[in-house]
Amino acid sequence: MDERGERPNDRELAERVLEKFRTDGKIRAVKLYMELTGAGLAEAKEAVEELERRASSASEARGDSGGRGESADEAEIERETMQRLKSTGKIQAVKYFMERTGMSLRDSKSAVERLAALHGLPADDPRGCAGVLLFVLLPAFALLLLRWSD
Repeated sequence: MDERGERPNDRELAERVLEKFRTDGKIRAVKLYMELTGAGLAEAKEAVEELERRASSASEARGDSGGRGESADEAEIERETMQRLKSTGKIQAVKYFMERTGMSLRDSKSAVERLAALHGLPADDPRGCAGVLLFVLLPAFALLLLRWSD
């Protein structure tokens, strides 16, 4: 739905998504497509990539440069985000993504989760709450036992 609460027609949708793709990159274009159509992540990604292919083909036929496509910086952000997700966990991946893109915490978290899903990775941090609690509470419990036994 657009700001008027209406679903844009196909041409208007394509123009808006392509403009977002050119100015803000693939991730934000996919997000816009999802917001405007209610499509799921896989469908939105496929649709944005198809729109970009069509736009590239049309611009090549005209002999101009067309859309900018996914920049090297975006590819680096995605690669580094996935690396951080694998090595240091979701929180660090979201923090990195948020710092690099300027997106909000909520949007960055959603984007990292979508990237993880696209790459077939679990977005949940295996070093979650239970591990932290155990790490903190076990020494505290040991100290209590030592003091109690004296």
